[in-house]
Amino acid sequence: MRHVRTEWGTRLKMFSLKYGITIEEICNRAGVKPSTVYAMIIGKTPGFRSTPKIDEFMARYEAAQALPQSSVDTPILQRPTNNSLPTP
Repeated sequence: MRHVRTEWGTRLKMFSLKYGITIEEICNRAGVKPSTVYAMIIGKTPGFRSTPKIDEFMARYEAAQALPQSSVDTPILQRPTNNSLPTP
């Protein structure tokens, strides 16, 4: 019998596809057992304690990915002009 994915499970899968991170890696970083999360995805367990941990991790991860890179860290690349080339 094929289990239907819950709405939360669909959100989790879309998050993992969007950022290229596996569900197992999400579980490990959030401190939740993968077997529990897979049971939550198909609706076998409600996951009252685990869902907030996963949601918090996803929110923090999205916020970290949305932050722009500091302009100080990125080097400025300039195309050399003919005047700046050394003459032989």
